[in-house]
Amino acid sequence: MSNDELLDENQQSKSDIGGTDLRIRSRQKRLDEIKEKLKKTKTFLYVLAGLFAIITVIEAVDVANQGPYIFWIVVGLDIFMVASFLVSAIMFDKNPFAWTLFATILYAALQLTIILADPSTAYQGVLIKAIIIIFLVRGINRAREKSAVESEIEMLELEELREE
Repeated sequence: MSNDELLDENQQSKSDIGGTDLRIRSRQKRLDEIKEKLKKTKTFLYVLAGLFAIITVIEAVDVANQGPYIFWIVVGLDIFMVASFLVSAIMFDKNPFAWTLFATILYAALQLTIILADPSTAYQGVLIKAIIIIFLVRGINRAREKSAVESEIEMLELEELREE
């Protein structure tokens, strides 16, 4: 191989490394955008915990005179929901996908249980229920995208190391 060919090959290798670096920076920028959006999902989980805390107080007052058995079932379920959403928000940074999925499944299961117990409630607050589900599903999608972008960055970094 001539010196010119070696020089061309070396320059090509350096430009590929620069291209890999550019792709890494591009993916890192996308990852930062996703993380910013995921902060909104985490905040939303705290908001859900707060909403369920308010619902707990309202329902406690509403069912207080229906006997201790009904009272503790309703209040116990509400406290469980508050604690679950609070734990989801607190643990969110460790695994956003799992904790958002947990919160979504929990909320959907609660809504289905309420509808099965009293079908007349199916259409009450349907807009708010839909908004909650939409926010949670968006959080799941963002968490999945975050994992995919992190994997891409890791692969590009390994590729860059192999080229050096």
